Amino acid sequence: MLSEDDDIMKEYIEDSKNASEQDEVIGMYDKELNDEMLKRAEIRENREQAYNEGLEEGTLEKARETVNLMTSLPDEDIEEIQKRINELEKIVNSKESKSKKWSKAKDIIKWVADKGVDVGIALLPLVLKIS
Repeated sequence: MLSEDDDIMKEYIEDSKNASEQDEVIGMYDKELNDEMLKRAEIRENREQAYNEGLEEGTLEKARETVNLMTSLPDEDIEEIQKRINELEKIVNSKESKSKKWSKAKDIIKWVADKGVDVGIALLPLVLKIS
């Protein structure tokens, strides 16, 4: 027959096992949270870098050069992207209000989103120049 002390000891051992499992689960969530925070910090850093590059002079030429070096794209796509760069240049340099500029750029931005990451990275600095 078990004594009261034995019952208390069994309860303590069971609680210890549960606490250990809980610590393991908490540790997994802490790692996931930390990984997510690192990803978000990297995204913020990349956005800031893209914004700063967008403010540099010569961004249009840089975008054109980048697009011309995209060997994976057919010539027709490169010509279309260059056309969109020219449109963005006109929008950026126009004297219209900011809202009108963004309204005109909206279709270009949607189009760029469908073209993939490389095209987006090349044209993002141009979009950021709209003010």
